[in-house]
Amino acid sequence: MLLIIFRVKLFLQHIFCKIEYHIRKLEKHPQPNLKFLRVWGCLAKVMLPDHKKRKLGSETSDCLFLGYAEHNVVYRFLVLNSEIIERNTIVETTNVYFFLTYLSLKG
Repeated sequence: MLLIIFRVKLFLQHIFCKIEYHIRKLEKHPQPNLKFLRVWGCLAKVMLPDHKKRKLGSETSDCLFLGYAEHNVVYRFLVLNSEIIERNTIVETTNVYFFLTYLSLKG
C-alpha cells in the first residue's frame, strides 16, 4: 500500500514539474502585440512627407486603408482627396491617423 502511494506521489510531482516548466516557458514568450492591426477599408488622414508639404494649405490627405506593405513595416493607402498628391495614387507610410468608426465610402 505504501509503495502505491509513493509511486502516485512521484507521478504527481513529475506532472507538476512539467506544468511549471511549460508555465515558465510561456512567461518568457508573451502574447504578440496586435495594436497595429487595422480594419481594411477604413478612412484615414495621412500626413504628407516633408518634401511635399507647403507653407499654406493642408498637411494631410484623405485616404482609404488598403492593407500592409509586403516588404516593409508600413501601411498602404489609396489617396481619395488631396491638394498635393494625385487622386487614386497608392501611398505607403506609417505617419497616419485612422478613423476606425467610419468605413469606406459609406454615405
